[in-house]
Amino acid sequence: MAITGNEGRWIVSTADTEDRNTVWGISLSEKPGKADSNSLGASFILDQVTTLVESIPTESHLEDMPMPSAWSKKDERQYDHIKKGAQERGKSEDRAEEIAARTVNKTRRKEGRTPNKTSSGTGNPNSKLEERTKRELYNQAKDLDIPGRSQMNKNELISAIRHHR
Repeated sequence: MAITGNEGRWIVSTADTEDRNTVWGISLSEKPGKADSNSLGASFILDQVTTLVESIPTESHLEDMPMPSAWSKKDERQYDHIKKGAQERGKSEDRAEEIAARTVNKTRRKEGRTPNKTSSGTGNPNSKLEERTKRELYNQAKDLDIPGRSQMNKNELISAIRHHR
């Protein structure tokens, strides 16, 4: 797919499945933003171009992609339900799919069916507290059930951990 603009004209083109090129064209006025009898306002044209681009079918469209194989039937139903709800609230199809996938994956992480990207480690127990990352100190403070840890900076976490020992 290609979108090109030149001297007030926007051309959107794509190759279809039969190797033919399909081309759509939209003209802008010489003075974008001013509407007259021969042209439309730039914001209207931008909306038209956006709508046109979103409607162009592509082979890699997300609809054609299968669900991840690790997803259960329940995950797929949840995905479809969330996607439909997001679209009903006015989200674009791509944004609705992203919201649904993120929500399903978050649920799977909470249930322990997929790994977290962040470590829940507390660092090397033989290293000094000052050599550990704030995340490692936070995780250790969490293990020790230190109140107020989420509001603490690295030095405060170190002090709280030492005081707790």
